[in-house]
Amino acid sequence: MGALGGTFLLIGGTWTLVNTPKMRDVVKGFVHFCEEIFPNFTFAQGIVLAVFGLVVIIFAAYEMMQHYISVAYPRGKRSYYRTKVLQKGPKIVVIGGGSGLATILSGLKEYTWNLTAAVSVGDDGGSSGRLREQFGVIPLGDIRNCIVALSDREELTEQLLDYRFTKGEELDGHSLGNLLLLAMCDLKGDYAEAVANINNFLYLRGKVLPIANEPITLCAELEGGAEVCGECNLRAAKEQIKRLKIEPQQIKAVPEVLRAIDEADAIILGPGSLYTSVLPNLLVGGVAAHIKRAQGTVFYINNVMTEPGETDSYQASDHLRAVVDYLGEGVLDYCILNDNFAVAPNVLARYQAEGAEIVRYDKEKLDKMNVKILAADLLESGEVLRHDSKKLAHLVIETIYGDYQYYKRKPLWQRKRKKV
Repeated sequence: MGALGGTFLLIGGTWTLVNTPKMRDVVKGFVHFCEEIFPNFTFAQGIVLAVFGLVVIIFAAYEMMQHYISVAYPRGKRSYYRTKVLQKGPKIVVIGGGSGLATILSGLKEYTWNLTAAVSVGDDGGSSGRLREQFGVIPLGDIRNCIVALSDREELTEQLLDYRFTKGEELDGHSLGNLLLLAMCDLKGDYAEAVANINNFLYLRGKVLPIANEPITLCAELEGGAEVCGECNLRAAKEQIKRLKIEPQQIKAVPEVLRAIDEADAIILGPGSLYTSVLPNLLVGGVAAHIKRAQGTVFYINNVMTEPGETDSYQASDHLRAVVDYLGEGVLDYCILNDNFAVAPNVLARYQAEGAEIVRYDKEKLDKMNVKILAADLLESGEVLRHDSKKLAHLVIETIYGDYQYYKRKPLWQRKRKKV
């Protein structure tokens, strides 16, 4: 494109010089000057000089581009070209909380930077719970985890933001990242704006937003009829959950989250604790309604393991049925689940001792639920049973690029299908 533009510029400039009387005299004067200075200058020598001048111009442009890349993209040319590709990747909104949300974000950022993490605000335990109780702020721990996951230098950012103080009565147990977010919230007075400023400060590969601008309290009606409030209390109840609700019930989602859902090519629920990280977000005002009318592909990522005191004895179909009950029939396009159950006996025994089991792929029930099932080996190697971020992200992106509806939403010149 640059060469074509240069050609048009040369032709247009020459035509203007030749056909403008005053400029024609200037050109003739310049030619006469050259003949006086170089009386024996041949046509061939003129061509050589012109080529030399062109080479100098190209070299200067190349050096200027290299300087720009070295300043704007410290990691070099590969980073420059990679960034240009990732900035044009699919728009994806991931909704959830806990460590599962950070896992999927860490993988997806290698395919696209058009990511929005909408983070649950119901956590009331640990450092987040203490800060929430003392300062009345939204829970900050899950937001911090997502910021780390989307950081360009994830390892260094994790070491810094996840650093926990071990001394001092007030600081003991708090992470530096939570305190940094707390300070920004105090400065800005608006949680969404505060988190957005951290996004820009750390140059994240995407955006992290709280699902709502105030903390929520989870309340559950249990099968026995009792009602329990508070995320920690809900997990400790050790009884099947019949129905979930949030307080305040009239809470509204952050407008930027709803706008991201409307514009998304894909919307992902999970992975994460079903009743404490995924479903509460669907009860926040506007979220479920916007997902229902969104044009993007809607995914639910099933957990690898059951949650003690929350989803005891749940199979894959039980998780999916719960999501459909809160979101509505015909909204989910895909359910992603792990089908690798080859786990070392000692690893499985450790989880069973804590009350957790592998979520089983009950195919017959799933086939009746009008949702496409994507089953694959999604386990991370090692002794921790969780999703592998790379495997999970690859499956999601492969599905998006293979989805005809995704390409229908694109301009004609962008409809070439990609391989991942």
